[in-house]
Amino acid sequence: MARLVTRLQLVTRVRQRADVEGDPHVTDTEIQDLINEAIPRVWDILVAAAPPDYYSTEVTVTCVAGQVTYALATVAADFYKVRRLWQDYGSGKRRQLELVVDGDRERYEGPSGGELVVFRYIPVAPKLANDAATFDGVNGWEELIVLEAALDVLTKQERSTSDLRAKRDREEKRIESMAYRDAGAPQTIRRTRGGDRWLQWAQQLVGYNVVGSNLELYRPVTGWPWP
Repeated sequence: MARLVTRLQLVTRVRQRADVEGDPHVTDTEIQDLINEAIPRVWDILVAAAPPDYYSTEVTVTCVAGQVTYALATVAADFYKVRRLWQDYGSGKRRQLELVVDGDRERYEGPSGGELVVFRYIPVAPKLANDAATFDGVNGWEELIVLEAALDVLTKQERSTSDLRAKRDREEKRIESMAYRDAGAPQTIRRTRGGDRWLQWAQQLVGYNVVGSNLELYRPVTGWPWP
């Protein structure tokens, strides 16, 4: 189950950790900004430590005939990291696409058109825009955000940070000790000898790549002499 905390709850906890409850010299607005600055620093750790795909989301891309490149700003404006891609055949049937490396691109061309691709990815770190906005700490991992922001408060006040930093380091180690190691997609297309398989896939997508700010989708070049 998700463990959701609001921005208001995070602000309260930051004040408690930094011992500035009721201190008018540290405003809620300032703490809110520190929380949103801390979230991206912690996001990578949380993404690695959560169950595989816990923080992922999916979009569906409709392929255009002959078009290899699809702008991420249009497909997934909040894109951060690839998880997996599948060609979707409907009725719950999917086939996973695999990463195409630069040296193999000459073997592939754009989609035939109309294919549906499910694009699963990790979004960028969220920004909490109001007091009711929530963050999912999974298993209390939001405490690392609280400690990061509280450390920033102490640093600004030129107070000792040693005790709080020790707590922050212990919390990070706790999270990292639970990290999953999921390599995701392989680094190249797994080719199988024999032309029949590639002939069967000639009108199907088999690969993808992310190049700069674009997603690229491929199918085998028609007539390529596959061994």
